Amino acid sequence: MEAHSEELFPVWEKLQQLDVPIMVHGFNQSIYWGEKHTDDKFETTSIVGDCFDETLFFWNLINGGALDAFPQLKTYITHAGGMAVFQLGRLHDLNRVMAPDSRNQRPLMDYLPNFYFDLDIHTPGLRRGVVEVVGVDNLVYGTNFGGAYDHGDPTEGLGLSNADREKIRSGNAIKLLKLDVKAPVAV
Repeated sequence: MEAHSEELFPVWEKLQQLDVPIMVHGFNQSIYWGEKHTDDKFETTSIVGDCFDETLFFWNLINGGALDAFPQLKTYITHAGGMAVFQLGRLHDLNRVMAPDSRNQRPLMDYLPNFYFDLDIHTPGLRRGVVEVVGVDNLVYGTNFGGAYDHGDPTEGLGLSNADREKIRSGNAIKLLKLDVKAPVAV
């Protein structure tokens, strides 16, 4: 199934009703290939495939009209949205031109507020670009898996105010997940 498959609409409806996000991460297919796993010598299904899967989910959810049917549905996509944020202008401009069967009722960029992304990308310059394109209100702190690699604090060196860094570090996730977090008591 794809993100726009109508078989998933009951799931999207329930998520919207509960006002909880869906979290999207690509799928490393080669780990299930058994002996054939060695055919993926360079971990393509994970390293490149995850980003492809995440971008495809973004593209299909919008183009398939799912966000028109469920306009309050929220989605968090890891790895800064795969390639979606980096190709956002292209996706927006070609949405109707090269994908004439698209069912989205609004311009592609109008759906961006439905998406949250992390800064789990490996260079500060690209992180700054994501912040510029997406804005701090739709970014959350993500590290994918702790210990796999360490790039320090992904909000560091981006020229953000402390308030914006705290939104990304915790504030946006607290809001998105509706967590009941009490402020620490000063001693």
